[in-house]
Amino acid sequence: MYNINKHTIKDIINQELKLLNDENFNNYWGSEIQIKNEINILNFKKVEMKHREDIVEWYERLLKKY
Repeated sequence: MYNINKHTIKDIINQELKLLNDENFNNYWGSEIQIKNEINILNFKKVEMKHREDIVEWYERLLKKY
C-alpha cells in the first residue's frame, strides 16, 4: 500500500463514492480494482462495516467520523 495519510484516504473514499454512484461505471462495483481499494481503505481505517451496512453507507460513515 502507498504512503497514505488521512487527507489522502478521504480523497480516495470520495473518488470511490463517485465511481460507485456513476452510471457510466456500472461495471466498477465488484471489480478487482474496487475490491482492492475497499481492502486498502479497511486496512488503513481499521473500521469494519456494520451488520447490513452497504459499502456506500460505510464510506459515508468513514468520511463523517474522520
